[in-house]
Amino acid sequence: MEYVGRMEYGDTCLEGILPGNVADGGRLTEIHGPEGYPAIEDVRGALKESLTEPIGPEGIRSLEELLSKDYRGGLCTILVDDHTRDNIHTRILLPLLLEELFSCGLDERNLRILISGGTHRSPYEDEFPRILGGEVWARHKDKVVVHSCKENLVSTGEIHGVPIEINKLAYDSEIIIPLTDMEYHYFAGVGGGPKQILPGISGEGIINFEHLKMFGELGFAENVGMGSVEGNPVFDHKIVIVEQILKKLAEKGTTVYSVLCTLNPMGKLVKISGGDVFETHKRDREVLDKVYIVTAERKADVTIVTALTKGIDLYQAGKALNAACRATRKGGRILLLAPCPDGLGSEGFRELIEISAKVFRDMREELKTSSEPEAVIDRAMTTARKQTQDEVMRDFKIGKQKPVDILRMLHYLGWGHLYILQDGLSEEEKNLLPFEYLGKEGDPPLLRIREWVESIEAEDKPTYLLIEDPGFLIETP
Repeated sequence: MEYVGRMEYGDTCLEGILPGNVADGGRLTEIHGPEGYPAIEDVRGALKESLTEPIGPEGIRSLEELLSKDYRGGLCTILVDDHTRDNIHTRILLPLLLEELFSCGLDERNLRILISGGTHRSPYEDEFPRILGGEVWARHKDKVVVHSCKENLVSTGEIHGVPIEINKLAYDSEIIIPLTDMEYHYFAGVGGGPKQILPGISGEGIINFEHLKMFGELGFAENVGMGSVEGNPVFDHKIVIVEQILKKLAEKGTTVYSVLCTLNPMGKLVKISGGDVFETHKRDREVLDKVYIVTAERKADVTIVTALTKGIDLYQAGKALNAACRATRKGGRILLLAPCPDGLGSEGFRELIEISAKVFRDMREELKTSSEPEAVIDRAMTTARKQTQDEVMRDFKIGKQKPVDILRMLHYLGWGHLYILQDGLSEEEKNLLPFEYLGKEGDPPLLRIREWVESIEAEDKPTYLLIEDPGFLIETP
């Protein structure tokens, strides 16, 4: 049989996902777009321009001018993303940025590179070269510091009684350079820019405070979602808090100069901007939309999505589920491709998912004797969602928002319609989760997918959608 479609699963490329007759019969949903934006041909020149022609309020000084005229010889700290991000932009731009900084008079001894991972675990030793690039890591590993959200923090004020704490190294620096890229985020709206500061280098308390703004009465609040910043309570609070942080830093003589970039789905840089954290983010949103908004001709019956590098654990991979759910019809099915070598990825996730696991165990027992299975399932879904969110609001920890979102999507799709291809979850973890698992672990991933598709095809002839990049913002009729 002929097969079509390709997907990434961890480091493996799977060729031939669907039977050819799916495409021949018009059942493979097409994705149109994105509009596109020209790739940068002279990356060094574009970076140089971002350092010499800043975007921001009147009177903003370029980074080049700051270093050549007003630099007092203090620390210059570059903020970079951690192992949960692709870091294509970091590996391309960081070496060039360092060359520019040194040419402008920065003493190498005053350089620091701060891994801005918010509440995430520290990178493993072998992950640093992938984050920074092999040459930068080899030469500057003694300058690399990993942020901790629980220690080495300094308060810059408070909001509603919650201390606004940031990394002490950043606070003590004369110049801070967030080096980041823009991407859609499933509850913060759009990542990059101010997100590199909160949650990137912030304390756990203020991160929890900001994250709690995502919740409504049941599920996410209004305007919380991928690509949404207008009226998004998470993004609104992020702006207020980061503004306060920047004001405090400016009062003590610290300059924050953002270097923000946008990549297209092929990993090519299309935009580099420098200057004010907020203005660069606001202006370059238009570019992000041009390279990552796509349209699907319909909502699919079956969506297969790869988490790409976010498949490191289920916590990160949930972002791919969110992207897929936007393009799947109510009652449809989603298959998530995520190896999950780090398992669940969050202790908060584990603690909270146990609530719904118990509800669903009881549901399965009730279904054995019930004459109204649909009513039993719907009641269990609602109960699981409510009990889970009540616990989130009572004692929030990072990671606890993910079960709320997964349960929302499960309720939308229906019990038994959320699937995962993985090889890293323990039996205990699998028993906690409301997923259906594909095939026998250890068998070839492509074989497991094909067998799953064949079982669907034997019962029905649904429409399919393949999402090869979980960063897409998919619009449907």
